[in-house]
Amino acid sequence: MHKAKIITILIILISTVFSFSFTASAASRFDIIDTPINRPDHAAIVRLQQTGIISGYADHTFRPDKPVNRAEALKMILKGSGINVPTGSGMDNFTDTDSNAWYSDFILIALSMEIIDGYPDKTFRPNQMINLVETMKILLQANNTDLSNIKNTSDPYQDTISGQWYIKYLQYGKDNKLIDPDMRNNIHPNLQMTRGRLAELIYRMIKLHEGLMPAQKQRAEQLISLFENGTIEIQYGFVKKLNDGRGITAGRAGFTTATGDAYEVVKRYAAKHPTTSLAVYLPELKKLASARSDDTGNLSGFENAWEKAAQDQLFRDTQDEVVNEFYFYPAMRHADDLGLIFPLSRALIYDTIIQHGDGEDPDGLPALIRRTNTAAEGSPITGLDEKEWIKTFLRIRREDLSNSYDESTRAGWAVSVSRCDVFSLIMKDDNYLLEGPIVIDTINYQGTTD
Repeated sequence: MHKAKIITILIILISTVFSFSFTASAASRFDIIDTPINRPDHAAIVRLQQTGIISGYADHTFRPDKPVNRAEALKMILKGSGINVPTGSGMDNFTDTDSNAWYSDFILIALSMEIIDGYPDKTFRPNQMINLVETMKILLQANNTDLSNIKNTSDPYQDTISGQWYIKYLQYGKDNKLIDPDMRNNIHPNLQMTRGRLAELIYRMIKLHEGLMPAQKQRAEQLISLFENGTIEIQYGFVKKLNDGRGITAGRAGFTTATGDAYEVVKRYAAKHPTTSLAVYLPELKKLASARSDDTGNLSGFENAWEKAAQDQLFRDTQDEVVNEFYFYPAMRHADDLGLIFPLSRALIYDTIIQHGDGEDPDGLPALIRRTNTAAEGSPITGLDEKEWIKTFLRIRREDLSNSYDESTRAGWAVSVSRCDVFSLIMKDDNYLLEGPIVIDTINYQGTTD
């Protein structure tokens, strides 16, 4: 028997800037004494503490009004963004940092990923207090945020000056409700960040990304690719008849000709690229999707056409678009409805909807959720411990995979029960933040995520 080893190696800117509020689930489990529920940053601090992104002091305080320096802010942002920070990875080239200091590894990884670049005099100034615009730049760069469509010529707030280096970061923050101005439309770009304000900002960024920051979503999708296509590398060109009752399976998420998502990918791509050789299959794909038929008799040459199209970035982008619309966003809505906050939990729901679908059949994700809620007598949104709910869900899903209601998928799904085992082992490793790298070594799946 093989043993799988999983190694995981603002606030509303108080009274002036932030005015966005959230509700927090299970707030009663939060024992920090200086963050009462009537504080505007309470929900953010609770959520980040529950998921292990932040922690308080030994005296059970969080000190939300304490100013944050550049090193402290960098640590919180990297942790909140799901970025792996290896230890002892070398020395930076700043003249004012200590390679033995607690912040050294955070600076090294941020420098290597071009999240930070320091000052022209080759200093980082780790102990200098950080302001709003500096924080926004680090946060957005840590999450590979695309700012290409934002110009520095706009003037988003009353107290900002067009052309300044920070305009694009503030404009993105305004457009995506990460930051709010005061009643006079001032944002106070040089406003000093506090622990509470930074927690609120990170929390909003997490919500913007549906609870899975880009690095965490990437790991989730690498796991799904491993399960679906046998490799961590996303397989846009994968195409094969698996004899699982779903016709031909293709692409990065296992789109199939019998369930309609393969038809959706080809339809959208053909609308953008009418001369694609896949276009000729649209009538047959539509018919198969409507009948939910696994017949492939009239799809001769489809596999070659798919492989050829997969060399086109536009086709890859179309697959990404359909995955998000059909699977990722619906999965995150289910996770929200259940009150799931851990990235691992949300990744599990994402993987499940990819394999089981979102239909009302007995093997679909909604049915698995209902059976889990019955067995667990609730869900996290009703106060049940999230870790216990996930354990129950994995058991219910494993039972379904072992003996699915759909006879046509039963044999194929039975050999995929290790998908559940992989998630169980990540849980056993206490990697609820889905930190990388994750090494998978089971009988059926082997690979290492970023």
